[in-house]
Amino acid sequence: MKLNIPYLYLLALCLFACTPDQKEQEQGSNELPEAQAIAADFEESLYKWGYINKKGRLVIEAIYDECKNFNDGLAVARKKDKWGYIDKSGRIAIPLQFQEVYDFSDSMAVVKHYGKKYEIINHKGAPILSKTYDEIKNFTEGFAAAKDNNNWTYIDHNGKELIAPMFTNAYPFKNGLAKVKLAGKYGIINTNMEFILEPEMDYIADLANLPILVKKDGTQWYINKQGESVLVSEYEKAYPFKSGFAPFKDQGKMGVIDDSNNIIIPAKYTDIQVMGPEQFQYFEDGKFGMIGKNGEQLIPPVMDLILPIEENKTACMKDELWAFYASSGEQLSDFEYGLIWSFKEGLARVAFLSGVGFMNHEGKLVINPDFADVNDFSEGLARVQLYE
Repeated sequence: MKLNIPYLYLLALCLFACTPDQKEQEQGSNELPEAQAIAADFEESLYKWGYINKKGRLVIEAIYDECKNFNDGLAVARKKDKWGYIDKSGRIAIPLQFQEVYDFSDSMAVVKHYGKKYEIINHKGAPILSKTYDEIKNFTEGFAAAKDNNNWTYIDHNGKELIAPMFTNAYPFKNGLAKVKLAGKYGIINTNMEFILEPEMDYIADLANLPILVKKDGTQWYINKQGESVLVSEYEKAYPFKSGFAPFKDQGKMGVIDDSNNIIIPAKYTDIQVMGPEQFQYFEDGKFGMIGKNGEQLIPPVMDLILPIEENKTACMKDELWAFYASSGEQLSDFEYGLIWSFKEGLARVAFLSGVGFMNHEGKLVINPDFADVNDFSEGLARVQLYE
């Protein structure tokens, strides 16, 4: 089995090349994806999965048909059509018995037995709720959205319903707030289950980024955590904030404002996105470049693709090959990789025709590309798929 580099190239384009306009269209309905089941009824895999440490040593035997990253000390694993959880020693911590399972979050996980509804278990695999639900989303900030008879509510760690099931959709808590849908419109509640923004909005951006962009009847403005308007956008189109900055569109061109509504980058680009704390990717004449908050050129517009900045580094593609760059724009490697990923826990995946390995911040290949497939490190371990 060899890597299909053209396929990986197309995958990267799909994941990272969306413009703000495209992202706005994707979010336009404000329907965040439902919590996706990690698996149900999968077949046996020809190439098995295990885990390596940061020295590249296989520390959990590759015996699983599928597995996921470690979260809260446990990882999801599957053999044939049964799912369960393993610990970092490779021991089965919760038997492989479920039809569907989700990552642990807040020391709890959502699971589903065959023929039954969804429930929540602890690290020992014991149910912690007296009631099962049609659907449950992961706990965040101490709360989980749960669906009962087509209506959504929120429950706490004790399984207590904190508000009567009433929402047509409910989303995870972020920054002490949660977005909810009611009668086709969107609002925001706080941890007391009180509305800080009535369900009258056509669109609400991700609550992780403050201030929060909201839209209603063609008007767009930003609110704080109390639901108060802090900035009214007078531009043709407003976009969500990230790292204290937000793109805007004026007369068909795009620029960037800060959270005081000061224009820091004039509207002169076809497209611009916030890439890091003080870096912005722009798109002109079919190519990508990167500038700083004062408009200084960091990476010239000669790239076919630029990934978001992680751990002070980014990745650029040119002529179907990839290289690493520092957030300052300094080139750190040659264009020699079939595909590279963002840094996680100090290491980044790099793809060669022979397989996928890992590189450190100094640009040194520290784990050889001996694997059919790998994933990012999480809690010190990375899942790998071995060639037969």
